[in-house]
Amino acid sequence: MKTFILINFVLISAICFSQPSNKFEARDVFDLEYASDPRIEPDGERIVYVRNYKDVMTDANLSNLWMVIAGKGDDPTMLLTGEEDYRTPISESEQFYAGLKINNVDASLVRIPGASHGIAKKPSHLIAKVNYITSWFEEHKKDKS
Repeated sequence: MKTFILINFVLISAICFSQPSNKFEARDVFDLEYASDPRIEPDGERIVYVRNYKDVMTDANLSNLWMVIAGKGDDPTMLLTGEEDYRTPISESEQFYAGLKINNVDASLVRIPGASHGIAKKPSHLIAKVNYITSWFEEHKKDKS
């Protein structure tokens, strides 16, 4: 059985433990990503969309195609989200979770109180994230010996 985990977070950077700042700085533009031009297959099995971002080294606008399996998936799924994530509102995770449960998918929605999109800005958030992921894999690994 394949185990997929959907995690709403940006990869941890070397500055994740620095003082949080709410100011948007020029270098922050390279952390911005967005999806556009979604296309759903006629059978509803897959969604293909364009992921757009900037390259910090060349200052070029880049994009690539991402595909998401949308239908008839029954793989266990964990959604991990910060309650103060304004980039991906928690309502989107809740809607996705509800859809999984309606389709009888073994799903879990983990809400980290006070956490933003990166989830790891505070050591306690990072520890919580790692603990949830580790326990999820332990619970869903193939050989439980």
